[in-house]
Amino acid sequence: AAAAAAAKKGRSGQLSNRFHLPPGLMYCTALVNASATEDESLMCVQCALESSRLDVISHWLAQGKLPLSRELGLLLESFCHCKVGTHCSCSARTLASFVYERVKTYWPQLRCYLRQGKLLAFLRT
Repeated sequence: AAAAAAAKKGRSGQLSNRFHLPPGLMYCTALVNASATEDESLMCVQCALESSRLDVISHWLAQGKLPLSRELGLLLESFCHCKVGTHCSCSARTLASFVYERVKTYWPQLRCYLRQGKLLAFLRT
């Protein structure tokens, strides 16, 4: 039993080091993988944003692990720190526009496209 406990402890330590996730984000990953509620999912996205881990959020979205909502899009969009008046080049608005499209919330999606300079590109084609 002691050997199994030591092996389990070693594996979880390796997982943390391998993906470089802080303990709170590891907990959130487990929670999201176990079908978290919408409120829990938003809390986990907030945790990932605080760790600047958009890659983790992107992974959750790609796997269909997050319940999509306008609130999720707003949370992602609020993480963008690009200067107003310049084209946004961060991934936060890209993820937000993906969420807005899936929940059919088009005005916020257009706002993301405007900030990214994509709307003019669409109009020119």
